[in-house]
Amino acid sequence: MLEKSLCRTGSAAGRKFPARLIRSKMPRALPPLMRKTVSFFYVISFNRVILCIVWRYSTKQDSFYRTPGKVRMGRVIRAFVQGWDVEVGGLLTLDGDEGNHLARVLRAEPGMEVELLDGKGSHFDAVCREVSKSGAVVEVRAVNQKNRPVPEFFMGIAWGKGRTLDELVRPLTELGVGGITPLLTERTEARFDPEKWHLRKKKWQKIAQEACKQSGHSWLPDFSDPVHIKDYFASAELKEPHWMGSLCREHSPLVLDGQHRTCHLLIGPEGGWTRKEEEMAGQVGCQFFSLGATTLRMETAAVSALAVARSRLLC
Repeated sequence: MLEKSLCRTGSAAGRKFPARLIRSKMPRALPPLMRKTVSFFYVISFNRVILCIVWRYSTKQDSFYRTPGKVRMGRVIRAFVQGWDVEVGGLLTLDGDEGNHLARVLRAEPGMEVELLDGKGSHFDAVCREVSKSGAVVEVRAVNQKNRPVPEFFMGIAWGKGRTLDELVRPLTELGVGGITPLLTERTEARFDPEKWHLRKKKWQKIAQEACKQSGHSWLPDFSDPVHIKDYFASAELKEPHWMGSLCREHSPLVLDGQHRTCHLLIGPEGGWTRKEEEMAGQVGCQFFSLGATTLRMETAAVSALAVARSRLLC
């Protein structure tokens, strides 16, 4: 009776497709309850199709989305042009992965505004002139150069299992990390393969480019080669502040003064640093901080530490 009441009192679509007419087209072998259920969802699906058609038609007629000679969108479309020769006033052909993503995924159209990033602080304002299946041709109109954030945060993160660090690259890049150094610690369980490191690093660079395009961050982070924690402290320039996350609840929260241009945050492995590693860090001048009374996973601690550090200095 539910689908009958919907067809009698519902929308025009429901009145045009009564439940009896729908059930009359079904095989008689279906049980009565199943026939009623199918007819009910048929009416609901048809109503949704009508709503989608009306919405698409209204957005095409809206002057905010469609204006003569110019295409506007509610979000910024970005492309990455690292290592390309970009000149203001010239035409630039975007092919390869960037051109394919712009043409096929983002469905760029002539007249659409595009922001080009090079990962070195430059933002190029451009407009699409031609779009094909293989890429797009854009006209570069202006360039805006942005300085590196001050202070800039660099992170040393313990080498983790599986794709732990792979999944950390995106959120840390969106938060504006300046560089990431994988650390090999006494409690590192995952094996580091030097022969595959260049492939891992190339993957991280690709993920960082996608994160810059999504967030609009101007600078690509640097990815240093993995280093043992002992060698890191031996070569680190501790003239800049180094903060080490600790599971000890006696340590105070992260407090920064903002007088330095760079700051280093160290995040340990699952289970935290060993006592020997913390003593070594204290001897070279590292300061310790706590992220609260709860024990966080390594990836959660890394993102939380950078977010807290940025919020402390409002950068």
